[in-house]
Amino acid sequence: MEFHADTVAAVVSGSESLVSGLRRVELAAAAHSFTLEKCDELIRDKKRLGNLFIGQSAAIRMLAEKYKLPVKDGLPVISEETALSGNTSRVNFKDQWASHPSTRDRVSHLRDLNISADLSDESAWVLFNNRKELEKGLTEKVYEPIPGAGAMEQVDASILEEQIKNETALLTLPVQYNGFYNDRTFPLLDIEVALQDSPPADRSLVLNSQAAGLTKSIQLLENDMELVRAIAEKRMDIKTFDFEGLKYKQADAPALLNKMELEMQQLKEAMLQSDKQALAFFLQAATARGNGEALKNLYAEFYAERKSTDAFLEQINKVALLLQPVFAGQTITAEQAGSLFYDIRHVEEPPFKRMLREWVAAGAFSHDPVLTEDINRYLNAAFEYYHDNGLFESEVLQLHGMLTRPWEAVNRYHYLRFKKLLELQWEMAGQ
Repeated sequence: MEFHADTVAAVVSGSESLVSGLRRVELAAAAHSFTLEKCDELIRDKKRLGNLFIGQSAAIRMLAEKYKLPVKDGLPVISEETALSGNTSRVNFKDQWASHPSTRDRVSHLRDLNISADLSDESAWVLFNNRKELEKGLTEKVYEPIPGAGAMEQVDASILEEQIKNETALLTLPVQYNGFYNDRTFPLLDIEVALQDSPPADRSLVLNSQAAGLTKSIQLLENDMELVRAIAEKRMDIKTFDFEGLKYKQADAPALLNKMELEMQQLKEAMLQSDKQALAFFLQAATARGNGEALKNLYAEFYAERKSTDAFLEQINKVALLLQPVFAGQTITAEQAGSLFYDIRHVEEPPFKRMLREWVAAGAFSHDPVLTEDINRYLNAAFEYYHDNGLFESEVLQLHGMLTRPWEAVNRYHYLRFKKLLELQWEMAGQ
């Protein structure tokens, strides 16, 4: 159906207009999700946007800047090179059960049609003569289900845009590392072993583009392996598929997966060696300036905090696992429910609350007064969660909220500590 609709649209506007539109829609969808996430954050502070569309435009500008896309008439221009760079999977197949064809297939179809037409850079809003009324009306529709939304303080989208810029700057790692630590955390390494295994090296040989690209290579391979694993386990009804331009049958998937696992081992080993070299380089440089022991102490502090962060997530998962039948809507007996909430209250919740108090004391939630208040209210409460007549629903919902928002804050706090470590490491090494 999409191919037919694309053909009709291409007859009117030309193939390339549709290709550009499809690519922009994907970016706009990401911007829309991002905008709604930021609106959720505002709602926690009893605030809301007066116009979601202005917020969406701010998010699109932010994404365009992040991916270095030129902007024309308020819209990003997505080149062929940029579009192709997002399609890096080596596994290709035709999913006969897919409800919609992929953007790649639709673009291929439009290019095959090769229908020429004059291009227009005008905004689609020129088709409407009541833009402001539509924007306001649709914004109100989005906020309609939220209790008390009408009484919330309305903030200008410029405030949201400023928040986005500040948050982006806050979460951007030092550019001096050339992306070496992007999209991952600082590795937990044995410092002495790293020093023994890594001879002195020039910085350009440590923080190079090849080393920085290992993280993305591992992520892409993980995605491809999951696809091939699903085919091998027949979780996808796929008879044949392509890998790196060669055709394979479903029965070939297990053997191919073994080869991919070997490739993954090699990539992770290369990453480990790169991490050791980087650690050794900065320690050697810092030692030469008399800062070696101080930098080692920073590593030790970060490693300890990392272990605390991992333990907190593990404890959250234990509570979430117990709650899973409740939020999945499974039918459980009164006896099962009583046992479940007994385990939560007497086994898993005490260490969970202890860890929450430790993170409060560490300042992990200081950036969010509303969250801090909610956490303290939960810590001071003695919830029962369940009684003979059923659940105390509000208590269960509060517990569920404590499994999500505090973890997001702790993860953010740990990430910022990681960023600070990188800044101090650079300074101590005199780079």
